[in-house]
This record gives sequence, C-alpha cells and structure tokens, in this order.
Amino acid sequence: MTKTHKGVFINNGHAPTFQLSDTGSIMTGLPCFRREKFRLHQFHFHFRHGEHDGTEHEMEGVKYAAELHMVHYNVKYGSFVKAVDKYDGLAVVAVLMEVILNHGTHCSFNPFDIVPKYHNFFYYKGSLTTPGCYQSVHWLIFKEKIFIKPETLKVFRDMRTKHGEPISKRGNIRPVQPLFMRHLLINFFPKKPKKEFSTYPCMDLRATTEFKLDFPYV
Repeated sequence: MTKTHKGVFINNGHAPTFQLSDTGSIMTGLPCFRREKFRLHQFHFHFRHGEHDGTEHEMEGVKYAAELHMVHYNVKYGSFVKAVDKYDGLAVVAVLMEVILNHGTHCSFNPFDIVPKYHNFFYYKGSLTTPGCYQSVHWLIFKEKIFIKPETLKVFRDMRTKHGEPISKRGNIRPVQPLFMRHLLINFFPKKPKKEFSTYPCMDLRATTEFKLDFPYV
C-alpha cells in the first residue's frame, strides 16, 4: 500500500527538494544487503538547460532532461547525518525523466506515483554526487523513463542558486564517472549482454530475474 508523506518543497540553492516532515517509508531487498532497512529521507531533482544533458546517469551513452533521486538512509544509523559517510549508509533510487512531447499523453507528477510501471533496474555500489562524494550509496536506477512536462521543467530551470543565477546555467549534475571495476547488477536479461553485466559475489546474473526490490511506493 502506498504511504502518503507530508513535507515541504523547497529550493535549497542546489536543487528543488521535497523534505519529509514525517517518518519516511522503508525500502528493503537491496542486492547483498537484503535484510537492511532504508528509510526515505528526501527526494530532489537534477537538470541542466537542455533536454539531453540533465541527468547524472547515462543509458547507452544517452542523457535525458532531468533525474529524480529518492534518498534513503540505513535505519541502523538512526539518521541521514550519521549514515551519510558509512559504506552501507545510503540508498538512492534514481529515475530518468524525458520531456513529454505529446501534450495529450498522461503525465503524473505525484512523487509517489511516478515510479515506472515496470520495475527493471540497474544496481551498483557508488558514491554521492554532491560534496563530499562519500562512497556510501547503493544506487538503483530504473531502466524505464518517466515524463516531465516542459512547463514543469521550466519552473525548475528558473530556480536560482544562493548566488542569484539560474541553477540550470551550470546545472546541478556531476559528470559521469568511470565504473572503476565496479560490478553492475540488473534484475532483467538484456537483449545484448555486455561484459559489465557480470557475476557478483552474492548474486549471479542468471538469478537476477528472480530478484525483487521491496519498494513501498507502488
């Protein structure tokens, strides 16, 4: 069952952010950390000035207009602040966003309704994309994209930094980083397997289609 959260939508000078004012939902089932519990802390958006340069992740070398990050912290640390620099401290669910071209196409912007219908995702262990870039994040990136209306994206792009310039002028995205021998896990079989989709000590690729994330927003 979907849990509705209360909070406030703010511009913190870096990104439009929804900060929860109540207790966040729990997510479990991460690869290799399946018994760990991660609580939703906040979600925010990354973007730039173009429709193909606004995401921090690429798929087949392609970027999209914006990227939604749902930030969770490991409940065993008690708070986001205490978890942020721990190896197993954070889990971020990322959703890539395309600008909607057909204005007749259905588009929902409720943060707990916009999770893609099909739960195919990529997983890797990486870092925060903001200073101090701690190696503390379980990254889950949905394979399917969602839509964002041009007028909604314009509202984001018009937001200002603490110095008064549009956030979109420089963007709030970190450049794509090399994998550096990291293993990329998937819970679906790709049409064209690549060497990056290799086995992992706690999960074989051949078994990943049986893996299911316990995601509370659907």
